[in-house]
Amino acid sequence: MTRRLVAAAAAFLLVGCGPVVPTPTGLVTPSPSPSMWIDHPTGVTDVVLRMSSGGGLPYYIGPTYTRPPQFTLYGDGRVIYLVVGDQPPLLRQARLSEDQVGALLEYALGEAGLAMARAQYDEPGIYDVGTTRFVINAGGFNKSVAVYALGFYREDGPDQEARHAFEALAEKLDGFGEDVAAGNVVDLGEFTPSAYGVTLDRRFGPEVTGRAPWPWADLQPADFGPVKEMGSADRIVDTEHGAAVLALGIWDALIVTGPDDVIYQIKIRPLLPDELPN
Repeated sequence: MTRRLVAAAAAFLLVGCGPVVPTPTGLVTPSPSPSMWIDHPTGVTDVVLRMSSGGGLPYYIGPTYTRPPQFTLYGDGRVIYLVVGDQPPLLRQARLSEDQVGALLEYALGEAGLAMARAQYDEPGIYDVGTTRFVINAGGFNKSVAVYALGFYREDGPDQEARHAFEALAEKLDGFGEDVAAGNVVDLGEFTPSAYGVTLDRRFGPEVTGRAPWPWADLQPADFGPVKEMGSADRIVDTEHGAAVLALGIWDALIVTGPDDVIYQIKIRPLLPDELPN
């Protein structure tokens, strides 16, 4: 079973709320309700709610672009979300009002079940698919919930009620861009990362050959640390060095010959504000 898009793109902003009143800016804001005022961190890099996906069948040689979390709500109401379809996928940002934040958290903790959820949900008998991870820090809960094979589970498998609730939450968060397009939240435009995580990978056999030039004039493989055969090493780079990788336009198996005549795969991932080094 695959995920289905929800009919109402703005529904998660309105769960558990009374009538809504358009503001002069066109933003749809839920009417205040005491139940919506849920305690949460308020810092600009404090993660309040996040959804990410990963894992599954391991790639022999993987994609160049490692996807960041699909949805991250920060303490000041800013949301950074992933728009898939283009290469590389686009990161955009928007801002929720405190009422909208409260409505979303009330839904996530309550109807979606994160408050009572276990840390891990497995699905025996299903193999080589990914895990969806929800992180929430609100209402006295600070937890991570990992759901394997979300959207691909057997109807006779365990925890069906919880899995349906998690799937509905995932669909709503995946559809956040529709809320932005509809004018239900404040659009802050494209998010430009200030840093990237880059991996040099040698976990492949000797038959692999380089297909692209080394992208940097001022970075050497040694700057990443030791990269042993069948190993890898990581480094954080700035926007300019990240752009040099993306400019190559190779989204599957970016294999390069380094200045040391060693073959590497380069993988890159944009870093979100909470992931930057202090």
